[in-house]
Amino acid sequence: MSEPGDTFSIVVTVAPEQRRADLILSGDMDICANPVLTDAVDRVAAVAPHVTVVDLAAISFAGSVLLNFLARVHQALPRDSAVVVCRPPPVTRRILEMAAMEWLAGIRDDTVPSCSACDDDVDRP
Repeated sequence: MSEPGDTFSIVVTVAPEQRRADLILSGDMDICANPVLTDAVDRVAAVAPHVTVVDLAAISFAGSVLLNFLARVHQALPRDSAVVVCRPPPVTRRILEMAAMEWLAGIRDDTVPSCSACDDDVDRP
């Protein structure tokens, strides 16, 4: 039998030379995921990327933990950094819209190109 939080994972890829971080989240994003999410925030903050992309395509459950995580990522980054949420499932997108998260993160239905010259493709809040 699985415990709450057992089905959550996150992959963090940082490219310091491009000043970019990619976070791919999957599974149920509940309160049990907080320790892993805190580690991810710390890792991203250490790189101080210009763009942080949070891919939610594989999220099966999200709520206030996601909103809190995005706020912590935003706060941990330099002022000129952008947070971009991409590919949120419809229910998760609705949660983001209801919480007015567009003020701290661009929200896209597609992925963000992974190249250093693609800053023009990033939606900044």
